[in-house]
Amino acid sequence: MEPQGVAGRKAEMEQNQNESNRIVQQFLLPLQRAWEYWITDHALKTPEPQSGTPGQKAHHSVKKYL
Repeated sequence: MEPQGVAGRKAEMEQNQNESNRIVQQFLLPLQRAWEYWITDHALKTPEPQSGTPGQKAHHSVKKYL
């Protein structure tokens, strides 16, 4: 069995981790959604290159969706 101090410390660390996760979800997830929206919106407005090698065109298409 673990000493009470170790168990208490583990519980405290778990609580801190839960608090960190809550902060991440509260602030970073909306930021991520906004970023994805902006990237998608921006990519849709970016015209395909009309000239260039197939490799360059493929690179542009891949970049568009990242």
